[in-house]
Parts: sequence; C-alpha cells; structure tokens
Amino acid sequence: MQDLFKYINNNSRFAFGYEPEFNNRTNHNTNHTRVTWQEFNRINSRSTTPVKGLTFKPDGSQADVEMDLPVLADCNMAWEYLRDCFKIAIDNNSFVNTECSSHVHISTLPILPSLTNEQFTRKSIEMKAQFNDVNFDHYLEKPSNLAQLFVVNKQIPLDVIKDIGWRLSKHIDFFGSTIARSRRDGYFCRYPKTPQEILRARPTVEDLRSVFNHRATSYKYSALNVNHYNVKKTIEFRSHGGTLEYRKLITWFKFLSNIVDHSLQQRFRAHTVQQELTSPSYIGRSANTTKSLVWAFCRGQARSTREIMEHCNINNPQSVRRTFSEIRQNEHYKPFVVTHNQQEFGVDYGTSLDHGDNGYEILVTKTVDVPSDNLTLNSEQLGNSELIAGLDNQTLADLNERIRQLN
Repeated sequence: MQDLFKYINNNSRFAFGYEPEFNNRTNHNTNHTRVTWQEFNRINSRSTTPVKGLTFKPDGSQADVEMDLPVLADCNMAWEYLRDCFKIAIDNNSFVNTECSSHVHISTLPILPSLTNEQFTRKSIEMKAQFNDVNFDHYLEKPSNLAQLFVVNKQIPLDVIKDIGWRLSKHIDFFGSTIARSRRDGYFCRYPKTPQEILRARPTVEDLRSVFNHRATSYKYSALNVNHYNVKKTIEFRSHGGTLEYRKLITWFKFLSNIVDHSLQQRFRAHTVQQELTSPSYIGRSANTTKSLVWAFCRGQARSTREIMEHCNINNPQSVRRTFSEIRQNEHYKPFVVTHNQQEFGVDYGTSLDHGDNGYEILVTKTVDVPSDNLTLNSEQLGNSELIAGLDNQTLADLNERIRQLN
C-alpha cells in the first residue's frame, strides 16, 4: 500500500481538494456592486472559455462565497486550473480577509496506478463538469465514479493519521509560524491536545477527533479534521487563511502532503506476508512474439541458450541475453526468471567461446515476500518527527519565505 502513494518525479501522489472562500461586497467608493454566488456561476457559464467543473456556492460560515472545485492531483494542469478559477474571483473585485479560509482535503485513498497525475486531474474535472449538469451533491459520492480514480480497497490506516496528529501537536509552534496569526488555534481550526494525550488515544475516528481538538467546540472545527475519514475518505487541514494567490496554495499543499507522506513512508514499516505467485503461460499481448515464445519454451524447464536460439529462431547468444534482460525489467515477470550457468549443462568453466552454453528457466510458481497493508510504527524513525522532514529544497525555501512574511 505504501508503494501506491510514492512520489513520482517529485510530484505527490496524494489527491487533494481545496475549498477556497472569499468575499464580494458592494463598494460605493469604487461603484462596485456585490456579485453573488449565483451571479458568479452565470459569469463562468457565459464566458467564451468557461472553467469546467467549477461551481460557486454560499459559504457555510462567515465568507460570502465558496468555490466548489474538482479533486485534483499535483501537476501543472492542476495549478493552472486553480489559477483560472481564482482569476474569475479576482476579475470581479473579490477579496479575502480574516473571515475567509482555504481548507484542503487530502485523500486517504491512492490514485489508480494506471493514471498519471495529469490524467487523473483531467478525468476528475470532466467527471465533475458532467455531474454539475445533473445537480448531484458530489460527483465522488457515486462508488462507480470513485473507482475510476482511486484504489478503493486501500486506505491510509488510522495509526498513520494518529502519528500525523501527534507530530502536529509536538511541533505546534512551528506549524503556527506557517499560518496567519488569526488562524492559530482559531475557532474554526482548533489545535490538537498534547502529544501525550494523542499517544494514549486509540486509532479510531471517535478517539482521534476528540484528541485532535483541545476545546471540543466542534470536532469538525479542528486544525486536522478526521470527520471525513470514513465517508469522503479524506483528512482535512483547516488552518490556512483565505487567499486568491494560487501559488501560496501550491506551497501549502506540498508542505501538507509531505507531512502525510513522511509519516506513511518513513515512520511506518509494512509487515510482509508470503504469497505464492503463478507465472503466466505467455507474456505481453500475444503468444507469438519472440519474448512470449522464449517465455513459453523455458517455462517449467531449464533450457540452454543454444536450445533457445534454435527453438525460437534467434541468431546469437547476445540476443537471447538481451531478451531476458528486457523481460526482467517488468517487475511482474522478474521473480520467475532464473539464470543457469554452463556447468549445469555439462560444459566446463572457461571452455565456452560465445556464452551460448549457459541457460535460463521460467518458474511455474514462486513464493515471494510481499508487503501487507498491516503497518507498524518504525522504532528506528521515531526521532524524525519534524514537520519539514523529507521536504524538497524548493518547497522548504518557499515555506521559509512564507514564515518570514507572516512574522
């Protein structure tokens, strides 16, 4: 399960959803008339280049308007999409103040391995755009839609979520330095209880939502909110203030996703279980390719390189070796490939002239150790709890600049 969340080319594999809030009010000094959330939807729909999947709605707390955005993944397409959404608000004299916030949900389900971040983002936007037309509450509430984007039978365990909350509490002063003063232990984003109290909590939603809020005004109003873990399959970070500067939210997401990633990948280890694998009868899309012919000929029996050349019409030993090297590059096929030396075929060491006397075998079955979804806190990593542990240099520099400006 940890492998499903591993970063690819320094891009996070955690899907996320932003909830940006902003204000828009009549200003007699500038002759600006308030734009309502309904009018924002009309402005977008009537545009020559409407932003797909974007809807505006009333905010449930203090701000005037909230953006309802698709779930996105870390890529340029997602950040450009966010920029285009904010431009509509900016072009119509919107603003933010201490009444506004920018909550971010991070998915506890992994993105489908078959989807790149760009493909995920494009598909998610299209799906939400279609659902807007038929007025569904949320396009991912439909299980068949969720399964088109996520691995639905894998979820980050609550033990890992507990560790994230514990690290947040342990380094709460640093966390506070990354957000505006008005958002530090604010009414809508209360800080967690002490690290000791979190350690004593059971890894259940009920226990964690209690220890993640030291005042219990509402468990939803926690800096780290776990209320959505079972239904929306997310955890929510609620401490960021309102902003219409999308680049600030890039830094904020990368900071938060790294916190989650560090707990999952570095502070926990997966138990392994033995699993018996069976090799396929052929590989690739056809049984008639050279690789498939070689695979089938060697499956269940050791064959010399010369036998393989003759049976599969291959010209030289180097081509046989190259074929098996290419087969081994596939992680699914690699465990079944066995190399045999020339002595196993009755040829004395040092007497072969062209490396044609060694051989290969494709095992029919193979018992391997595979990681399970059962994770245990790794005692060797317990000291590495800092919120910036593992953060890339560019995001760390951006975060430090953010801290400097806020303080």
